[in-house]
Amino acid sequence: MKLRNIFTALAAVAVLAFAGCQEKERFLDEVQVSQSMIAIPVEGGQTQITVNAETDWAIEGAPEWLTVSPASGSRGEAKVTFSAEATKSTNEAVLYLNCGEVSQMLTVVQMAAKVEAPLTDCATVLAENNVGKVYKCKGTITDLTNYDKYGCFYINDGTATVYVYGSMNPAQFSPEVGDIITFEGPWTSYGNFDDVTILSLEKSLIKVEKVIPAAPLSLDGGTVTVALTVKGDDLTIEIPEDAQAWLTAGEPEALGNMTTVELTATANEGGARTTTVTFKTTSKGKEYVAMADIEQLGAIAEVSVADFLAAEVGTALFKLTGVVKNVKSDVYGNFDLVDATGSVYVYGLTATQVASNDKSFGSLGIKEGDVVTIIGTRAEYKGTAQVGGPAYYVSHVGTTESTVADFLAQPTGSDWYKLTGTVTNIASDVYGNFDLVDETGSVYVYGLTAAPVAKNDKSFASLGLVEGDKIVIVGTRAEYKGTAQVGGPAYFIKKAE
Repeated sequence: MKLRNIFTALAAVAVLAFAGCQEKERFLDEVQVSQSMIAIPVEGGQTQITVNAETDWAIEGAPEWLTVSPASGSRGEAKVTFSAEATKSTNEAVLYLNCGEVSQMLTVVQMAAKVEAPLTDCATVLAENNVGKVYKCKGTITDLTNYDKYGCFYINDGTATVYVYGSMNPAQFSPEVGDIITFEGPWTSYGNFDDVTILSLEKSLIKVEKVIPAAPLSLDGGTVTVALTVKGDDLTIEIPEDAQAWLTAGEPEALGNMTTVELTATANEGGARTTTVTFKTTSKGKEYVAMADIEQLGAIAEVSVADFLAAEVGTALFKLTGVVKNVKSDVYGNFDLVDATGSVYVYGLTATQVASNDKSFGSLGIKEGDVVTIIGTRAEYKGTAQVGGPAYYVSHVGTTESTVADFLAQPTGSDWYKLTGTVTNIASDVYGNFDLVDETGSVYVYGLTAAPVAKNDKSFASLGLVEGDKIVIVGTRAEYKGTAQVGGPAYFIKKAE
């Protein structure tokens, strides 16, 4: 059971926490910058940042008033200088540092005069989505993961929740979840704030101290106790309308210096469910808020990739089985999971169920071509579906990389072998029957499919393979009338270099 202090309006934003400030990487392994918010003095001058790139890079989008030197470079570390002449009016620009297939946004500001910005509510910020615009916001801190390292936090102001990916002056403040914070900074193309300046912090008069038990409630239901410190004049409890059918609150009770509230959940016959209970107190006309996330386990639905893609984003758990392809990170476990119905990106796979990625993927010994069974949530990033959570491991069927000669020397059985060779003598372009040839020999492939299936689904044609293509496949050592062949049916991994 996770604990956060947030406003009721966006309890569903818990899904976003998965993609939170685990490490200051922005998904960009290819390029990092020392800062993405760049300020130039009004009287003219320059500011320098450090770029560390894995390949060639270039900065695009510089306006006439701004000089960038150098505007491009190669792999390694480089110093980049941004300079401008004196100005009488504020200059702002959004630039993009392109490296390979990724882009890092850079915001450059030359402020002519300090203008007191009005407060903007979080819902308006999200609706405008004005990349590069500097906003001033105020709200309750709901999460402080990696605040000490990068100045990261979430806030909710009653209209929506927004994420601050980094602060310029975090050491000046010692915030706690539930405190009210005011900050100013630019909105980014990643759908969050970055490099903000914290303007003020107001300590909360209500705080959730403990939730007992800390684990999610079972399918059968049960009771949890929330212990709070309340320094205001009263206490009210709010359960979201969509959770009132399965969760109820008892009367608050004094327990020493704390106040306790019992929350009771009914049995759950569906998927996992989560809600956020709001606790409020007032003092001198001002309202203070704290909240606790209440989670209850649900049934885990075993689905195909197609059915998973059709499901709604949420906290419900799904079990999927498919072949591992296109491993993007063998540290975090990012890869494509493919079955006969489609493909989905797995944004992190861990050895056990954990709240944040513990980099345990490497211990699983999973390789491209293996068939893996995982459990995860239906997540999304910039409109693209992915398996989130992070997903956690259930089982996998490994493969042995082999030459054709070594494959032919194996006994028949159910073990899976990964073979690389050239397609020759296609006997059936419906079922995918052909000879696979490498430098050690030739073997007949009795059926090739796009993904692992129990019976040939005639998907060979969808692969677009022709004689002469060099491919990687996985199959079993089979035999027909004493002649060795690749069986299974075999399934396709990729075209080889």
